[in-house]
Amino acid sequence: MGQTKIRLRHVIFLLFCGCLFFFTCISFIYQTNNRFEEELYNYLKDVSIQNSEIMNLKIENNVHVLKGMTKRLFHGNYYDKDKIIKDLKESEKEIEYQDIGYFDVDGNVVLVNSGKEFSLADTAYFHKVKNGESIVTNEAINTNDDCVFITPFLNRDVYQGGLIMIQSKQSFISTITLTNEKELIHTAIIDEDGKMITADEEVKDHIQTHLSQIDETNLSEQLYHYYDEHDNEFLLYYEPLDYNNWYSASIVSANIINDKTRDARMLTGAFVLIILVAVIFFIYQYLKTKANTKREMERLATYDEVTDSENYTAYLTKVKKWLRVGNRNDWCIIHFDIKDFKIINSMLGYIEADRLLKNVFDIIQSDCKEEECCTRVEADRFVVLWHLHDEKAIRERIERLDSEITNSFPIRKFHEELLLYYGVYLIKDTDSSFVKCIDKAKYCKNYCKPDMKIMFYDDSMYESRMMERRLENRMYHALGKGEFEVFVQPKVDTDLNNKIISAEALVRWRDPDEGYIQPSRFIPLFEHNGFLENLDLYTFDVICMHLARWNREIDPNLRISFNISRSYIFKEGFARRLNDIADIYAVNKSNIVVEIVESMLFEKPDQLINIIMEMKHYGFKIAMDDFGSGYSSLSMLKQIPFDILKIDQGFFRTEKNNEEKGHAIVDVIIQLANRLGVEVITEGIETKDQLDFVNRCGCHMVQGFYFYAPMKIEKFETLIALDDGFDKIEYSKHLYDN
Repeated sequence: MGQTKIRLRHVIFLLFCGCLFFFTCISFIYQTNNRFEEELYNYLKDVSIQNSEIMNLKIENNVHVLKGMTKRLFHGNYYDKDKIIKDLKESEKEIEYQDIGYFDVDGNVVLVNSGKEFSLADTAYFHKVKNGESIVTNEAINTNDDCVFITPFLNRDVYQGGLIMIQSKQSFISTITLTNEKELIHTAIIDEDGKMITADEEVKDHIQTHLSQIDETNLSEQLYHYYDEHDNEFLLYYEPLDYNNWYSASIVSANIINDKTRDARMLTGAFVLIILVAVIFFIYQYLKTKANTKREMERLATYDEVTDSENYTAYLTKVKKWLRVGNRNDWCIIHFDIKDFKIINSMLGYIEADRLLKNVFDIIQSDCKEEECCTRVEADRFVVLWHLHDEKAIRERIERLDSEITNSFPIRKFHEELLLYYGVYLIKDTDSSFVKCIDKAKYCKNYCKPDMKIMFYDDSMYESRMMERRLENRMYHALGKGEFEVFVQPKVDTDLNNKIISAEALVRWRDPDEGYIQPSRFIPLFEHNGFLENLDLYTFDVICMHLARWNREIDPNLRISFNISRSYIFKEGFARRLNDIADIYAVNKSNIVVEIVESMLFEKPDQLINIIMEMKHYGFKIAMDDFGSGYSSLSMLKQIPFDILKIDQGFFRTEKNNEEKGHAIVDVIIQLANRLGVEVITEGIETKDQLDFVNRCGCHMVQGFYFYAPMKIEKFETLIALDDGFDKIEYSKHLYDN
């Protein structure tokens, strides 16, 4: 009886231990699943948000390119259909599409490639197009399930038709769908009713199955669980996009959780038989799995594949700790990159280019001392933290490493060498944000040049960059809102009673808050970022429109000169685009003078000569601007068929002891130009003495504040309508504001 009670107690104790162990195991598995599930949810959400931002950017880029094409192809109330079709056929270099075309004010569409014609008038969104809104839709328009981009053209806020671009479904998928690098998460696009817009084949069936299960929810929640026909569990997360109430739908298999915990579940069954060993092993396995998972997630979040080291995020975390415990005045940050790396990338290929980046990183990192390190920010941009604060020592160290890099990795195949630019910021105790320190190093790096590869930061650079960023953020908006105004500065002929014979077109930016912004603030910036081409083509369009009317109604011989920038003159088809704009307004092209800055002659002389000959073939006049301001070459006057020579105003702004030399040079240039049969104009005439001097030298065409300052087109038109000569100056003083 006693033994039975003891055994019963043992059985009860064992049953209790077994149940305790069993429920402990169940609880452990449940908590493990929840932990992995939570991590998976967060990871899915982060990737979904990132993917939706990239999708928005890619779709917006297509809309932006189409808007730019619309502004370029439509001009005022008149457009040439044949020219539009011709330009659209050549637009594949700008944007990938299946078909492209234009539509008139009534919504009648003509597609260029297929030749199809149909109407937008019956579509639900046509009223939005007429109100100036760009549309992105997959609604069938004679195009099956293709994606349609529609951009209207507004002339002075009046709708006048526009462009329509059709991307094939497959092309649209490849443009906007994203796949996680480990192919765990897939992305598609759906609308607010759960209807699929597009998806790649790997995820299409999964999402379609799920859509049928949540159709009535109308996407009221962002995260869903569902099971496919094989009872496999999936997670689906939605993130809204900026267009058409579309959503980015990201899908991941919940089997990842099961895969992570499979070993634990298998071991649990064995642990039931050997409780003590199983508990110990289970705890060990749990801790190990948890630690490994954490390390793996941290590695994925902090790892850079190109350099095989920590990424920018991990770098920031580490160096912030160093700076908190150290004296900030002992540190400097260097931001550097490789000049023209995109070109190098295309020449070498991505694999070799990534190997090059890895080698650059290894050289810099191997030179780092304790508590110094380097990381790749993105592409070819790197950041280095050095325990150094002396400018001379920093410069010597950079020059030594730069020499090692450029000597070790010349691009011999293309007979070129690497050129790296370095921006240096000396960290101060007052700096509160390390990221802002990096930004400052980056800002001053932008001031580097081939002969000045290392730049140290000062506050004026940051203030200048902030001002530039504001202008860049507003430039497209300002152009669309008409904030850029075309001014003209008259040129007179002193032999014809100071009659205005021509004018130079200039552009001014009237900001609604700041008023007129000095051209010196935005012209160099626009030349650097490429926006100057848009602005100059707009300016050229305006002057052609007015010049055609002035030649008909006021003076058939009046000329307008127009400056072009080195930043785009060498682009293929540039001369033809000027000719096409002039043809739209039927302007006399011999009354348009294209001014080329003297310094361009020494960049690509052979190519420039071909461009000039092409423009002269179209009928334009060519002027060399600022002659004598740089490296003037008399041989260029023989090689390049200039029609007009503009003498640089710098000859009239010399110091007193150099004035005679300047006058002697001007005299020789004028005599030479007259003997060559080239018109000569002196610019920058501001005094009566300067005017008398150039007249004595034989130059009677002048430009400068002595006669007229730049003025608005309306005031200029009033001025040239007067018949008399120099007396117009007194009358015109009230006509314009500088």
